[in-house]
Amino acid sequence: MAIAIAFAVNWKVGLMVVGYGVAQMAYSLGLKQVVIIDVMTLAGLFVLRVAAGASAVDAHASEWLLLCTGFLAAFLGFTKRRQEAVSELHEGTSTRPVLEHYSLPFLDQMVSLVTTGTVISYAIYTVNSPIIGNQMMLTIPPVVYAIFRYLYLIYDRNDDRSMSGIVAGDRGIQAAGAVWAIVAFLLLYVFN
Repeated sequence: MAIAIAFAVNWKVGLMVVGYGVAQMAYSLGLKQVVIIDVMTLAGLFVLRVAAGASAVDAHASEWLLLCTGFLAAFLGFTKRRQEAVSELHEGTSTRPVLEHYSLPFLDQMVSLVTTGTVISYAIYTVNSPIIGNQMMLTIPPVVYAIFRYLYLIYDRNDDRSMSGIVAGDRGIQAAGAVWAIVAFLLLYVFN
C-alpha cells in the first residue's frame, strides 16, 4: 500500500520507498550484525527519509542537509552502541550480538568523528540556507550545545536511557531545542 501511494506521489518517491524497504529488510536479515555497516545502514535510511520527503513535496534537499542528517544519525547510532556496550560491561547482559565486535575505545573514536562531522556539516548547511543565506548561522550555538550536552550526559553522567528518554528528561537539551526553534522561526518568518 505504501509503495502504491509513494508511486502515486511521483516515481522518485516510489523508488525511494522501495529502496528503503529493501535496505530495511537487508538490515533486519543480516546487516545489523556487521560491525560499522549496522550504523551506516541506519544513517542511510534516515538520509533516504529526508530525500523522499523533499521529493514528495517537490523540494530540493540540500546536499549539506543530507550530509548533516547522515552524520547526526551516525552520531546517534554510535552513541547508542556505546551506551549498550557500557551497559553490557557493567551488567554482564547481552543486548545485541554485533557489540562483540565493538570496543569502547573504537566507539569513542567513532563518536568523536561523527560528532565533528555533524557539527561541521550543520554549520555549512546554515551558511548556505536556500531561504535566508548565512543568517541561519545564529542557530549553530543551540545545536552545538545540545550535542555537547548529550555527550556530557552519556559520558560523564553515564546516562543509559534511550536517546528519546534523554531528550525528554533533560531540561538543557529541551531548552536548546526551544532556542533553536525560536531563532529559526524569527529568522525565517519575522526578520525575513
